[in-house]
Amino acid sequence: MITFVVSGLWHGASLTFVFWGFIHGAYQLLEDFIAPYVERIITKLKINTTVFSWKLLRILKTFILVDIAWIFFRADRISSAFYILKKSLDLDNIGLILNDGLYQMGLDTKNMNILLFSILILALVSYMKEKGKNLYSWLSSQNLAFRYAVYWGAVVLILFSLDITGQEFIYFQF
Repeated sequence: MITFVVSGLWHGASLTFVFWGFIHGAYQLLEDFIAPYVERIITKLKINTTVFSWKLLRILKTFILVDIAWIFFRADRISSAFYILKKSLDLDNIGLILNDGLYQMGLDTKNMNILLFSILILALVSYMKEKGKNLYSWLSSQNLAFRYAVYWGAVVLILFSLDITGQEFIYFQF
């Protein structure tokens, strides 16, 4: 715990940094404390811990906990961080996802689709890398028609993501 708190202090003299370190230390202590209980539950419920879904669950748990800690790291005050956490968990804001609220944040439908498709591609590449597969080698082993479909798909994705607008000829004004 001391190491984590000092790590927070090393990042800055603000209490938010110290609290960031404290949270990481608390996570570690909590994990160590509940580990035997989790093992018993896994055994009793016969949960298969070798499958992708279990690993994904653990990745999501770590991601969420680290993100919560980073809120304190980036906040100007601890009270601000708790306010951000409270608002993040406020179900009154769920409407932003269910209606067109995401589009009001600066993304139109085209850009939202490109974003989601790009995230899907990144997840696929990351998964393949984790499994020890090289995307280039895998793609090279596919038939020619499939490879060209992927290449053209990438080109089309890039072209659709560009904000191309026509510009007037510079001397048109004269």
